[in-house]
Amino acid sequence: MIEKPDLLTVMEREGINVDLHGRFLCPLHGDTNPSGKIYHEKARWKCYGCNAGGDVVDLVRLLHGLTYREALRHLGIDGPRTTDSLRQEREAKAARERRRRYRENLRVLSNKLSDRLRELYRLRDSWKDYDVDEETRATWAEEIQDIPKIEWKLDILIHGTEEERFQLLKDTVNGRKKGF
Repeated sequence: MIEKPDLLTVMEREGINVDLHGRFLCPLHGDTNPSGKIYHEKARWKCYGCNAGGDVVDLVRLLHGLTYREALRHLGIDGPRTTDSLRQEREAKAARERRRRYRENLRVLSNKLSDRLRELYRLRDSWKDYDVDEETRATWAEEIQDIPKIEWKLDILIHGTEEERFQLLKDTVNGRKKGF
């Protein structure tokens, strides 16, 4: 069995941007809304717009109009397994695992921020009509002042560059270590 490169790595190398949920604009047709989806656990992809799909070799084959053997050669998996290639495979596997953990951490952060934002919206909306004592109003105001910051962080996770997402995740983790 051929050890194929990571699908996400190849897609990124080919200039295909994949969002946190594994969706992407299909490069095989004039896609304006993400109609492609990656299935990481199966190392497969599918475009629900043009009905194309397959594994990493099929992606390269369709993108560049290559035969199967040419696609293998393009991916650099058309040769004997040497010590160097085994080392590269181990490094690639470690990089895939780091990428998987990174994407999982982004997903967890996104979910936590979304949950907190919903909670704050409910708090803001439920307290609108209440005239309560000064201490309660101060506590309420302190709580809801986090809304713009959380909206900004979610905006970075959705629309930001990979560098901005990475920095946000790094700042969040470092902030937790400092007790924030």
